[in-house]
Amino acid sequence: MEPELFQKRIWAIHRLTNLIDKGLRRPMSINAARKSIIVKAPVSKVYEHWLRGEDFPKFITAIKTSRRLDASHFSVSESLNGEEHESVLEFVLRIPERKLVWRSLSEQLAAAVVTFAPRPNGTTTVTLTMASTYGGAVLQRVTSYLQNFKRLIENDDPLTSE
Repeated sequence: MEPELFQKRIWAIHRLTNLIDKGLRRPMSINAARKSIIVKAPVSKVYEHWLRGEDFPKFITAIKTSRRLDASHFSVSESLNGEEHESVLEFVLRIPERKLVWRSLSEQLAAAVVTFAPRPNGTTTVTLTMASTYGGAVLQRVTSYLQNFKRLIENDDPLTSE
């Protein structure tokens, strides 16, 4: 394992430990929202685009930068509710062309589930469920992220890779 990756994982474990300690002292408020959208693209293409965490900033506007660390982890910088945050996103479940689940390894709890359902005529229903302790208008963010994704995939943006 690369020293930088090892250091990031240690950092994430340390921050999670601190979060657990803080959580024992005071309860945290968790906000969640779920929204669906139909996109004009086949489920295989839609799923492939969501797997590319390094391209999340193209449609998840709270994520300003994202860099792949390994097959399941991304280092991200986020801006939410006027505050800057650094985190590691981890894909915890991948069911090809059906479901993708990720979580944030940081002081704030954040997780998302994206499901994909093929529809007639090569369209796909994408459902995004997000939960976090960041606060703010989670439903508004989920709606915006899905609309951004729809514009991106329907305009046939190839989502460049590094």
